[in-house]
Amino acid sequence: MQEAPVARRGPLRFPVTMRAMDAQRIPQLGPRGEGWVAIQVVLFLLIAVAGMAAGSAWGGAAALVTAVAGLLLACTLSASAKPGVYPEGSPVARHGALQVRERQLCDQAGKPVLLRGMSTHDLKLFGRFATREGVRFLAKEWHVTVMRPALYVTSFREDPSLEQKLDLIVEACEENGLYCIIDWHVLFEHDPLTTQADAIAFFKRKAAQYRDKTHVIYEICNEPNGAGVTWAGSVKPFAEAVIPVIRQEAPGAIVIVGTPTWSQ
Repeated sequence: MQEAPVARRGPLRFPVTMRAMDAQRIPQLGPRGEGWVAIQVVLFLLIAVAGMAAGSAWGGAAALVTAVAGLLLACTLSASAKPGVYPEGSPVARHGALQVRERQLCDQAGKPVLLRGMSTHDLKLFGRFATREGVRFLAKEWHVTVMRPALYVTSFREDPSLEQKLDLIVEACEENGLYCIIDWHVLFEHDPLTTQADAIAFFKRKAAQYRDKTHVIYEICNEPNGAGVTWAGSVKPFAEAVIPVIRQEAPGAIVIVGTPTWSQ
């Protein structure tokens, strides 16, 4: 199957949720947009002034501190969720937001698309190869269309800073117009349910961070395995707990769910 170059045509063609429609109509008042930031700051400042006017210096000062903290947090969230910018002619620029139609991966125009690329393997063991230069080389010389930074849960629990390495690969993929699969790798944990709390926190954070990035795909449990790990008993309930967390922030994103016996 060959890739079909498609001109970029704007928003997702997934079934549009009310939240997505609202964001399209009034993006300046989105849940973390600049307009909402301004509203929060004004409200907090009014509370601060009212507290001071009422003679409660402590209450007014506390409200003022809250206003400043709210401003910083809201601005940080807003800045981290900027829409992706992809080089002209790159895979993401050609195919746009991916979707699934009748079990077939398609581009935003509904035409079947086949992605080709590679995984980083464990970012702890082989992170030295996961660099901006490496991603750029693979894009320009090998003509890959997708990369998968593999966050092995065992390694991530030992070294949480690996998330920064993953973020670097996501950014490098955007710079080169490649799709990027954020991989929660449960190889050594066997049963994804043993990682559910950590997975929910992780994907809630990543989906909020990358909710406006067309190139980001989420893989919530790669390589579940073990004699007692079944679809009905382990993988499906895990997916039912984690997917809504992603959908809350990124309703149109592609989510990959592994299958038992090392995703066979």
